Formats: sequence, C-alpha cells, structure tokens
Amino acid sequence: MTQANQDPTPDRRTYYRNVATGDRGYMVRRHGADHIKFDRPGVDQTRLFKSDEWVIEQQTRQLPAHEIAQVAFAADRRLCKLLGKLSESRLTWLDLDNDERVRWVKEGPKVPVTSMRAKVWRSIVNAMVVDG
Repeated sequence: MTQANQDPTPDRRTYYRNVATGDRGYMVRRHGADHIKFDRPGVDQTRLFKSDEWVIEQQTRQLPAHEIAQVAFAADRRLCKLLGKLSESRLTWLDLDNDERVRWVKEGPKVPVTSMRAKVWRSIVNAMVVDG
C-alpha cells in the first residue's frame, strides 16, 4: 500500500531554511515520509527531511508597505460606506496623488487617532507587518 503525497495549503505551511545552502522549503509528505519541498516555481523538487540540515524559518517574507496600505485603504473605503461617508467611500487608491499615497502608507486616513477608522488602519498595518 502506498501513502499519498500530502502538501499543506499555503496558510498551513511550515517553512524551513537549509543550514548549508540557505534554500527555502516547506514540509510535505512523500511516500509516507517527511520531505522538504523547495519553495521554487516549476517542478515538484523535494528532499528527504533531515533535522540536522533544516531549521525552521523564524521570519516570513516582509510585505511591501504600499501593499499593506492598499489593503488598509480598501478596508477604510468599506468602513466609510458603512459610516455613511459616501464621497470618501468612492475614492480609489489610484485617485490619490503620490503624496497622498505616501502619507496613507505612513499615517492612514486623516482622522483623529482615536477614531474607528484610525483604529482599523492601525490594526491592519500591525497585523500585516512582520517583526515590527
């Protein structure tokens, strides 16, 4: 009886680094044994997992600040719609000029820091920033 290959979904992966080469991969099951699948596009290249060759990666990839800001901006638009601020809810990221986008990345919406919109912005940014 053969064991099926098992690959975790992206949100369930545990990433590792090879101590000798620096290659990045994640744990999968191949033929009933733990393997590391290289985190590369293309072929299904795996290697038998040996604990002395791989260490758990402590930090995941840092998301770009402008991408985090766009997620927070989209949430702010939806919140504005719920709050009845219709003109603000209709603005898109591309409607902002470059200076406004830079300010949004750093400060979020132009509202008091104790407002719900500011709290939502801070929560999203804090949740998406890796290691501060």
